[in-house]
Amino acid sequence: MLEHARGDEVVLIDGVKAIDAAGWTLVVPDAEEPVTHVYAEGDSHEAAVERARQASSDIAAILEAGRPLQSS
Repeated sequence: MLEHARGDEVVLIDGVKAIDAAGWTLVVPDAEEPVTHVYAEGDSHEAAVERARQASSDIAAILEAGRPLQSS
């Protein structure tokens, strides 16, 4: 997730929070369950949903590949 946050402000307190001018996305691994929580905020509801969808897609791709995504 850090690879995808290149160029954005990043906060690493509870997970990986990528912040840019349009909003933020926070990816937090659960401390007890084998799940990852994704939170997002954007300029609109649709933008926030798209940010969360993209982060979820990135996580799924990482898990399927068994390795970090390459940043484009």
